[in-house]
Amino acid sequence: MIPFSPVALPGDAVRIDLDLPPPLAHILVPIAASRVMLYLPDDWDGEVRPAYAESTWRRAVAFLTDAAKRLWEDRGVAVSAPRLRKGPVGSIDLHSSCRHCGSLSSTALD
Repeated sequence: MIPFSPVALPGDAVRIDLDLPPPLAHILVPIAASRVMLYLPDDWDGEVRPAYAESTWRRAVAFLTDAAKRLWEDRGVAVSAPRLRKGPVGSIDLHSSCRHCGSLSSTALD
């Protein structure tokens, strides 16, 4: 398993331990990169949207990594590098796929 500590952004002292098998190591980079959305303030786009919460981001990451691990352990299938995107109203949209399927889900604001 691969322990993971995302790249620290200025003022960011977060540590998240994700135990992933080596074939899933490629999903760590987009997860770390997605933390930048946590630094956007309320109304960041002029659409009166709330800022993205750390707890929402953590739930999205947990959902994504749990699903990727289960697919790997149960079927031996590795998902592609996921996309974690800014969703509406503080939610985080997740998109990932493998050679046989695709998935899009949204993690809602607390």
